[in-house]
Amino acid sequence: MAMSVHSTSESYQLPESCQLPAESQLAKSQLPELPESCRAPHHPILNSVFKILCIIAVSRTSLDHWRDTKNKEWEQHVSMMTNRFQNSNITAGLVIATTTLFLSSQPPVEHLMPYTNSVSYIFAMISFGVALLGVISRASVLVIYETCTTHQDMDTLKYMSRHQVLALLIWLAYPSICLSVATCFLFMSIFIACFWSDNRIVSIITISGCVAFLLNGALTLYVFGVIAGQKSIDDRKTACARAESVTSAGRHSFRSRNIQRAVDGPTNA
Repeated sequence: MAMSVHSTSESYQLPESCQLPAESQLAKSQLPELPESCRAPHHPILNSVFKILCIIAVSRTSLDHWRDTKNKEWEQHVSMMTNRFQNSNITAGLVIATTTLFLSSQPPVEHLMPYTNSVSYIFAMISFGVALLGVISRASVLVIYETCTTHQDMDTLKYMSRHQVLALLIWLAYPSICLSVATCFLFMSIFIACFWSDNRIVSIITISGCVAFLLNGALTLYVFGVIAGQKSIDDRKTACARAESVTSAGRHSFRSRNIQRAVDGPTNA
C-alpha cells in the first residue's frame, strides 16, 4: 500500500507550461522594485498617454526595463536606442534637404507644382525649422544618453519624482516628435502645392497620395492597438499560469504530506 501511494505521488507532475523555473523565480525576486514614479498611472486615459510616451521615448510600453540596468537586455536596449537615433538623423537629413530645395529654388514647371505660393512656402519653412531643431536635439540626446547609460546613472535617475520622470521621457521623445511634425508639414506643403495645380491628373494623384497617407496612419494605429491588446492578454495569461503553477505546487505538496502522514501513522502504531 505504501509503495503504491509513493508511486502515485511521484508520478504526479505539473504540466511544463505551468511550471516556473526556480532560476527565473530567484532572478525575479532579486530584481529591485520599480519606483512608483516610474510606473504607469492608474487612470485609464493617463495610463494610455504614459504608454504612448514610453513608446515614443524608449520604444517600450513601460519602464520595467529600468529595474535592472546591468544585464544583457539593458545593453541590447541601449544599442537599439542608439541605432534608432542614428537612423532618425538620416531621415531628418532627407527632410532638411527636400525643404531646402523648395525654399531656395523656383519650380521648373510652375503650373504643375507651384510650391512657391504663400501657404506652401510657409509650411516648408516650418518643416525646415522643426527638422533642424530635431537634428540638434537628437545629437544632444544621443551624447547625454550614451554618457548616462555608460556610467550607470540610470540607477539614480529611476528614483526621480513623477514630474522629473515625465520630463525625462519628453526629452527623450522630443527628437522623434520633431521629425514627425517636420515630415507632416513637408507633406502638407507638397500636398497644397500639387492640389493648386492647373493639371487635373496632378490633383488626382495628390488626392490619392493624401488618402494613402491617412490610410497608413489608420493602419498604424490599428496594428498598434492589436499588438498592445494581445500583449495585455499574454501578460494576464502568464500571470494566471504562474499563479496556477504556484497553487498546484502547494496543493501537491500538501497532498503528499497528508498521504505520508496517513501511511506513517499505522506503521508507527
